[in-house]
Amino acid sequence: MRKGMFLNDKVEFDILNSQFKKLNVATKLAENIFQSVNEEMNKQINKEMSRRKELRFMLYYLKPDQDVIMDTIWISKNPLNNKHLIS
Repeated sequence: MRKGMFLNDKVEFDILNSQFKKLNVATKLAENIFQSVNEEMNKQINKEMSRRKELRFMLYYLKPDQDVIMDTIWISKNPLNNKHLIS
């Protein structure tokens, strides 16, 4: 113990130091949990986006008495979403 430091001060210092260590561990644990959940969520989002990926075609055509018309057709990987193309 340092000169002029009372036993009570030493105990309080140890308690504060211990609580700081616990807080530090809890903070790191919370950060790790957050990162794990965030990574898993990003994986699921990427999976869903690739599942829903669509192809986009730009069509240009001429109509009588009009300028060039531009249309966009979306074709999904999922055949059930392409019903609008079958007519």
